[in-house]
Amino acid sequence: MDTVLVIEDSRAMQRTLQRLFEADSLQVQIASDGIAGLESFRNETPSVVVLDLKLPRLSGKELCRVFKAHMPSVPIVVLSADAEVLLQGLALSIKELSRGERLPTSIFLCGGGSLLPELTLEMVKNNWAAGLPFPREPRIRHLVPPDVRNLTDSTGQLSSPQDIAPMGLANHALRTEAEERDTVNTVMRRVLGGIKV
Repeated sequence: MDTVLVIEDSRAMQRTLQRLFEADSLQVQIASDGIAGLESFRNETPSVVVLDLKLPRLSGKELCRVFKAHMPSVPIVVLSADAEVLLQGLALSIKELSRGERLPTSIFLCGGGSLLPELTLEMVKNNWAAGLPFPREPRIRHLVPPDVRNLTDSTGQLSSPQDIAPMGLANHALRTEAEERDTVNTVMRRVLGGIKV
């Protein structure tokens, strides 16, 4: 069985990646910092490494160097939540979506990189929004799990803005599964699709 070594200090990201890889029948090893990741790699060489660059105790960049020197054939997938890259992507996406129309004055952050202090700091500075059609300076807020409708967390484990993406995916999967099981809904959707002009 192929093994994925996930070296990531975010517990939410660890859980998400583990679920995704295990759903594909991959064995998953988790390390929460650079030193633990190095020890795990040396104890049992994985098929692939998924590596966060910003790790405690030993950086992801240094780990890449060590891994490539020790076993250059092992592929490494790098995760980076660099604030500048995220902001550039956000500005480009907003520009494409706005098509010159005025934009809403609130922006909600969620997902893995949303808690980066530098991301929030840069967004509050508002330099990234220069030239975008906001009627006034946008208000920045974190979307938290209680904001997600139609899905409750009976485990109490989803508490962070980083948990929104897994909640959204779970909500989408549940809705899709329910729709696929509902024969009447499927028939009605086909009928309505057939009579559209």
